[in-house]
Formats: sequence, structure tokens, C-alpha cells
Amino acid sequence: MIKVWLVADNIDESSGGPPRSISGLAEGLSMIDGIEVTVIASASKRPIKISAVTVVNQIFIEDRSRLGKFLGFSHVNFLFGVKSDRRPDIVHVNSLWPQTLIWYFIFSVFHRIPIVLSPRGTLSDWALGYKAWKKKLGMTFYRIFLFRKIKLFVASSNFERSDILKNIKSPNVAIVPNPLRIDAAQVRKLRKKKERSPVNVMLFLGRINRIKRVDHLVDCFIKANPKDWKLVIAGPDEQGSINTIMDSVTQSDLRSKIVYVGSVAENSEDKLTLFANADVVVLPSYSENFGIVIAEALACGIPVVATKGTPWESIITNNCGWYIDDTQEALISTIKEIENTSKADLTSMGKRGERAVFEFQSYAVAKVMAENYQKILEI
Repeated sequence: MIKVWLVADNIDESSGGPPRSISGLAEGLSMIDGIEVTVIASASKRPIKISAVTVVNQIFIEDRSRLGKFLGFSHVNFLFGVKSDRRPDIVHVNSLWPQTLIWYFIFSVFHRIPIVLSPRGTLSDWALGYKAWKKKLGMTFYRIFLFRKIKLFVASSNFERSDILKNIKSPNVAIVPNPLRIDAAQVRKLRKKKERSPVNVMLFLGRINRIKRVDHLVDCFIKANPKDWKLVIAGPDEQGSINTIMDSVTQSDLRSKIVYVGSVAENSEDKLTLFANADVVVLPSYSENFGIVIAEALACGIPVVATKGTPWESIITNNCGWYIDDTQEALISTIKEIENTSKADLTSMGKRGERAVFEFQSYAVAKVMAENYQKILEI
């Protein structure tokens, strides 16, 4: 039995793709004989519910004081209390930040437990440039003390592999895509049942965050002003910017065509309905290590638009949407092209997309990850 700890900052529904990917990996690993999975994360308000075939242990660690949260005192207490027979065979850390995760690296090094690291986008140029001085200090510490101790770096795409190779000397890297946990079959059922509407829906689903460029999407949609299309925005407002974004909508007189519906729970009826009603899903991000909403949309048979800051060049080869430059001109032009694309052609794109993401099913991804765990234990 291989005991694996999946360690994360949190697995809260409001934290975007990484919690969904970690939960999906835990669910997939629970289907594989010979693996015992424990998910360890800081306590949060709305942790994603993990639906496992067998038991997935979940440990949520809470620090009540601000200083405790910053330094991770409760994580240290937890690690000191782990008895030798309960220590894992592998510690799989997801993300480099926040600093509370450092204790799991130190624990693993002290007890000579192999470490696997999934950076989850934290090594991208954009991520390292945000609060850059803090990241420089952290990266200096990691380079001196920890990176050489990591047995395996896991990249979710070739994009992320390049980020790892750029920042770390001679790493052992495996590419393992993020797993899907969307109920795509239910979405397809809902799509068949939905009434025909003269208005088409372009959907953005994700965190309202500078890196996602929702303001850019809204501005381009206003300028393109596609006939018989509306833009639906859904997701948590992480940086308090949605009011400013929607003020620009009010000033443009397109209030009926651009709506913000708030945050939706993971795999809730609201989320599935949003996908069921969408004709196109758009991800206009500066940078993504994966962009799981694109995979979710394709699995549901919905064509997509993604910028070249995302690792979805396969959109072109699979002819299931638009893979575009990260410019205003490109997005406006694409919105106008979508406006002139027939429902039948959009449907055909979506069907091609379904076939393109079969490899991202949680069991298939977990099987590849389990094989990598086994390899590093045999070294």
C-alpha cells in the first residue's frame, strides 16, 4: 500500500482550478488498488466535497490567529503529532505558496520521504512577477534548500514544463494533465432539454482576477456588440473589481447583454446549468498553466475561445474553437466571427472537443500519476 499525502493551501470552491484538480486527482487515485490517499489543506469556508470510490482521508487544519495563519503554527503542530506508522510514502505538494506549505517540505526532507511538486502555475512569469520581491526571496530559499530534494516535478502542460525548466536546474519533470470532475453527461442531457433561444450565450466561468482579464473580455464584447449574443460572467470576485467592470457595462447601454451571476458551487446544479446554456466558453487569460474550464467546456461539447497565454494550442488541431493572440483586435475579431458562425457549426466544433479531452478523465490521469509515484519509490 502506497500512502500519499496530497497537500494544498486549500481546496475551497472559491479558489479556482487547483482545488478542482486536486480533488479530481484524489477521486481518481481512490479508484486505484494499492494507494491510500490523504488530502491535507488549511480549513476554509466551502471545501470541495470529494466523491471517492473508496475512502479519501481529509484533514483540514485551522489557525485562528492571523499570525498563526501566516506562519502555519497549526500545520507544525499537526506534523509533530504524526506517528511513524502514519507517515506517508510520498508527499505531493500542490503549489509553492503560501509559506505554510514549506513545513511539509521540511517534514519530508527530515524523514527522507520523497517529495512530488505540482507548481500549479506558480512558476509562470506572470505569477513570479506578482508581488515580485516576496517571490524572489521565496525562490532563493527554495533554490538553496529544497528544489534539489524534490524527486519529481509535475507539469500539467508543456507550458508549465517550460516554466519549470526555466526556473529550476536539471529537474525530473513529468507531464500529467489536470483531471476532469465535471458531470459532462448531465450537462449534455440538460443541453438536449433546453428550449431553443434566439439569443446565444458566451460564458466566462472562473475567478474574477487580473490574470483572467475579465475587464478585457467585457471591453471587447462591448466593442464587437454581437447581434443575438449575450455575455454571462460567473465566478468569485477575488479582487473586488466586478463593480468597476459592470459600471463600464452600464455606461455602454448593454446591461441586458452582459450579466454577472456571481459565484457558483463546484458541480452544483447552477454550474451545470451555466454550461448547458452556453454556446461558447471564453478564457481570455494572460497566463494559465492549464485552464481547466476549457477542458470542462470541451467535455460538455461546448466550443471554446482561449488565448495563446494558455496551453490549448490543440484547439486548432482538433478544430473545436478559437486559439487567439492576446490582443484586443484578435478577441474583437473572434467575437464577430462567432456571431457569424451557425449553430450547426458550433455544435460540430463541440462534438470534436468532446473527443479531444477523453484523456483528462480522473481515472486516466490518476493512473499516470500512480505510475510516476511508483517510479520514484523504485529509484
